[in-house]
Amino acid sequence: MPDKYELAFQVNERLEIHPAALIMPEMTPEEFDLLKVDISGNGLIEPLVLFQNKVLDGRHRYKACEELGIDVWAREWEGGMNPVEYVISMNFHRRHLTTSQRAMVAANASEYHVNEARERQRAAGGDHGNQHTGGKVAVPANLQEPTDDKKPFASNKHDNESASKAGKQFNVSGRTVASAQTILKHGTEYEIESVRSGRATVHAVEQQVKERIKEIHQTDDSTPSKKYIFNKTNESIEWAKWTWNPVTGCKYGCPYCYARDMGNRFNGGFEPAFHPEKLSAPANTKVPIDATNGNRNVFVCSMAELFGDWVPQEWIDQVIESCTKAPEWTFIFLTKNPKRLIGIEWPENAWVGTTVDCQARVNPAVDAFKELNEHQFRPVVTFLSCEPMNESLDFGERGLHYFDWVIIGGRSASSGAPSFQPEWDWVERLHNSARAAGCKIYWKPNLKTRPTEYPV
Repeated sequence: MPDKYELAFQVNERLEIHPAALIMPEMTPEEFDLLKVDISGNGLIEPLVLFQNKVLDGRHRYKACEELGIDVWAREWEGGMNPVEYVISMNFHRRHLTTSQRAMVAANASEYHVNEARERQRAAGGDHGNQHTGGKVAVPANLQEPTDDKKPFASNKHDNESASKAGKQFNVSGRTVASAQTILKHGTEYEIESVRSGRATVHAVEQQVKERIKEIHQTDDSTPSKKYIFNKTNESIEWAKWTWNPVTGCKYGCPYCYARDMGNRFNGGFEPAFHPEKLSAPANTKVPIDATNGNRNVFVCSMAELFGDWVPQEWIDQVIESCTKAPEWTFIFLTKNPKRLIGIEWPENAWVGTTVDCQARVNPAVDAFKELNEHQFRPVVTFLSCEPMNESLDFGERGLHYFDWVIIGGRSASSGAPSFQPEWDWVERLHNSARAAGCKIYWKPNLKTRPTEYPV
């Protein structure tokens, strides 16, 4: 190796990724596999570039070497420009990015510059009202404080100028950059990643984010005469095109809960609450002509645990009654408290499921759904949601026979827990067991687990 590549790191030495490097989106799985094949055959030809003892350029090469068990070489960044500009110059023109992806890069770069400016101001003693964000780039809404809770999407002249300036650098309109900034501030981790990866357009996801936040903001006092309808979902819930939240809030406190993050940010908390005015939504929402692809499926209480032990029975009864009166819709219920599903007179348009994210939930789920299947008013579809799949799950020889459908997913990042992908062996075993039991199987879009085996 040439002398300037004087830094060597063994495979067991862990390197952090510099925040500026995260401005660029991840490689696609196909691109990353090709990179691994190249490094496996030729070794690491180009060294990593380090800044502040973190990987500034070469994060995908570093990840590939980690997975292959190959030691890495690195050199210190020589400077001469802003680190963001360096990352862009080294990567932007290599990648075939969509307009929406370029907008997210621009928004990320703008966010990084804002954070840097705040840190410089704080260090100089001129910023007493803000804390440094630590250089994070794509910070979801639940980790930021809004400037005005009543106007979460309000912008000012400075915001518009910033978006316009960033757009010119990346050959995208300021309006599109502003949409990307909205997603970074108010979107979930999955929504952010769906645009960054190119799976969704920035304007489509922005609209989904705005519709969801508007629903969270609805209150009796502010909208006494509002005609309530269902809220459209985003692609993270492909099996239902609508959500409906006549009840909100939950007391479980699961660390990975995205709903709690949004409730805390936009609704002042996540305490359980009943919204009887929203019971009219099934009658007020226009029924889609096309009944396929989940167009008439409604996910009930996506922002709540409807069947928690703390929920009054009359709340549940009124929700079920509204579903019974709207047979043109299919209503999908999901709970972590399956014992409370027993005894309900389920209408013919109800799908009923339970979340099993760990082995401790398996037996309560199986016991409850065994009894539910024997009930006079058995739901038309019973299902398991193994999302997030936090550990390997064993349902025994016949446990899955009480379910029609099995959903498998990873864990998206939230304020309380990082993102997580289950082991391939866990997914494979559950998938094969569900097939043997005759279940339909659905892999959530956030499940990136796949076999990555090599012959040598």
